Amino acid sequence: MAITVREALTIGPLVHSAVLAGSSGLDRVIKTVTVLEAPDSYEWIKGNELALTIGYMYKDKPELLAPLVEELARRGAAALGIKFKRYLSDVPQAVREKADRLGFPVLTIPYDCGWIDILKPLYHYLLDEETKRRYHAQQVNAHFIEILLKNKGLTPLLQSLSEMIMSPVAVFDAYHEELARAFPPGRTPRGAPPEGPGLTYPIFLPKAKAGYLIVYAAGPITPLDTVTINQALTAIALEFLKEQAIREVERRYENQFLTDLLNGNFDSKEVVLRRAQVFGWNFAWGHIAVLVEIDQFNEYLLEHGNADVYRMRRDQLLELAKKEFSRRLPQAVVSDHGNRVLIITLGPTETASSKLKAQVAEAVTGLVAEVARVLTPFTASAGLSAYYREITDLRCSYTEAKEALAFGRAFKGPGSVTCFDDLGVYRLLCNQSRERLAAFARQYLGPLLECQAKQKANLLETLRTYLRHGGNISAAAEAMYLHRRTLQYRLRKIQGILQVDLADPVNRLNLSVAFMALALLDGKEA
Repeated sequence: MAITVREALTIGPLVHSAVLAGSSGLDRVIKTVTVLEAPDSYEWIKGNELALTIGYMYKDKPELLAPLVEELARRGAAALGIKFKRYLSDVPQAVREKADRLGFPVLTIPYDCGWIDILKPLYHYLLDEETKRRYHAQQVNAHFIEILLKNKGLTPLLQSLSEMIMSPVAVFDAYHEELARAFPPGRTPRGAPPEGPGLTYPIFLPKAKAGYLIVYAAGPITPLDTVTINQALTAIALEFLKEQAIREVERRYENQFLTDLLNGNFDSKEVVLRRAQVFGWNFAWGHIAVLVEIDQFNEYLLEHGNADVYRMRRDQLLELAKKEFSRRLPQAVVSDHGNRVLIITLGPTETASSKLKAQVAEAVTGLVAEVARVLTPFTASAGLSAYYREITDLRCSYTEAKEALAFGRAFKGPGSVTCFDDLGVYRLLCNQSRERLAAFARQYLGPLLECQAKQKANLLETLRTYLRHGGNISAAAEAMYLHRRTLQYRLRKIQGILQVDLADPVNRLNLSVAFMALALLDGKEA
């Protein structure tokens, strides 16, 4: 336990002490007492000590007390007590000024008391307070564990905490969503939200911050209140862990069912519908499949090699998807599928597919925006399938979503949302084998791909930008922050290497398709 210098001055012989300087630091905390009887004694200062001395080392040069005060303050000591009359009669004005400036108390110690007279009552107080703290912690911990064992969730836990510290409290998850709140009896109507600023306490689980507790304290938090809050944080973390374990088991069964469905492991649609009902899913409706994936995460892993960060971000993506779709399309099924999040958005078969598609696109766009906000600097891209009436067609819708994701990411860049229905003629490329795509790309871009690395990158990006802007040199130059003549020079060089006329729209079409093939090769799974 600990006490302040101000409180220590009310205990034992210290009631007869006076504050010579540094009175602004009387709320510095004392956790132990030490005696300085050697010039270098300060080297053993660890912090929060009341340092006592008779001043023998400074009897000839009392001005050296100034650097001692500075060093003690720097090392975090609480105060310096000096016994006068034997070796020192006073301290120089410079010492007083330094102590005042640092807010470091310098005290007089009564000449007629021994060190033990000071140590004994102080340690008795400290140990007595520590005993009280430990006993209180044990009692509170046992009480919270008893509440947890009743398996009623966070609300009774918070209600008990609120009554103990007589302050409103609330728990939020890592995404700032309120999970539960509680008020002390008679303080606030039960349905009203807490008001005013609060004290925030993080709730940690292994390798992640799971959320935070806010205490809306009307007055100061006492040391025993702090003990109570810390015990509550542990209990809340245990509740979070329990819920996490339950979700993991549920997720494992859900993922296995969806994997079996994707692999065609069921004999009939009726079996699928019955199994889906176990999870509360109405697979009798039509659906659109959505795949969402964090952009450029493989590159991040290669650069940083931190798999824990990857798993944490993937789990955060899953939680964000669940929150977004529970708000917009609560009938949707949200599940992790490898590195991606699979969302099966369901709608009655009588609902126009175009209406469901618009709702899904809006929800996915909201999710992608939320990922960019919460998971900065990471972004996410998404692919949407066409509308299918039968859940047994999930394998087809999943494939379309995967192809839309790869195609959109390649041609729209990170943070894209792409519908398979909107790919038009480009859908033909998605159905080609990797070998045919590679052969087509080599046929039209081969000479550029064989250039030296730096030159290849510059020329490929120049040609790609030129084609994206429909052969408009001014627009392409502006997009690349190049002078128009610089771009024209590069294009002449490209025409020479490829032996093509870029003014010919057929050549531009072939080159555009070759770039699409390259992008699909990068984005498709092997």
